[in-house]
Amino acid sequence: DLATRILASWYYLGQDSGYPAVNFDSWSSSSSANQHVNVQGDHKTLIRKIAAASTVLLKNSKNLLPFNRPSSLAIIGSHAAPNPSGINSCSDRGCNTGVLAQGWGSGTAEYPYLSDPTSAIRTQATSDGTSITTSTSDTDTTAAANAARGKSAAIVFVTADSGEGKNTPLNGIVH
Repeated sequence: DLATRILASWYYLGQDSGYPAVNFDSWSSSSSANQHVNVQGDHKTLIRKIAAASTVLLKNSKNLLPFNRPSSLAIIGSHAAPNPSGINSCSDRGCNTGVLAQGWGSGTAEYPYLSDPTSAIRTQATSDGTSITTSTSDTDTTAAANAARGKSAAIVFVTADSGEGKNTPLNGIVH
């Protein structure tokens, strides 16, 4: 009954015809069917506003945040930096290398740009006169400790990635 009602409305309103041809092939980025249609407009401004409003601070012991122009800052963890292979280098975003901006699977999209935390923090630090030291290894704890030693503060980036279907931590896609 539900399917009949949905499909009857679809046909009645003529939604089964008059559409432009498909202009992309999501399984093959090199397909001749792919055509770029820029529908972004001023979305960047809106997305940044939504992201800022969506940020949640879970704990602020001793009122350490927000930082007030610290003289030095350490940034620790590979997830603060861009993926060295490029922002769209992981099929279906099915990896956890560099900044993690979305999970993986059929709902993923190609990024036209991606702002990584280190670059954004460096921009602010430059205007504040804050020196930045980074350690982007997730396994070299000595490098992380050295980066943080003597700094006004340290920010550590850690992620947990998830997705659907074929890409699971159990089959070795995630590292």
